[in-house]
Amino acid sequence: MHLDDIDWSPRGQAKAKKEFDKLSPEEQQQGFKFVQNFLMFSLSSFFNYFSVMVHGKRLTQLVSEAISGNDDSFLLAVHIDKNID
Repeated sequence: MHLDDIDWSPRGQAKAKKEFDKLSPEEQQQGFKFVQNFLMFSLSSFFNYFSVMVHGKRLTQLVSEAISGNDDSFLLAVHIDKNID
């Protein structure tokens, strides 16, 4: 299945919701876990790639340096992801 094949209309969403409700609670939880992990991986990868493109260093490297006391790395990391504090 491709994203273009999904019916995003209210009718299609209602149909998907009905199908989801047919799943057992365990299957629903497994589905939520999958989506959470997928989003977590996608966002962390995006921020790392973006950091490499902009600053030439992975975000994880900048954060590690910032924790070690490098203020410049901290500023560069916050430039990429404003949630870092």
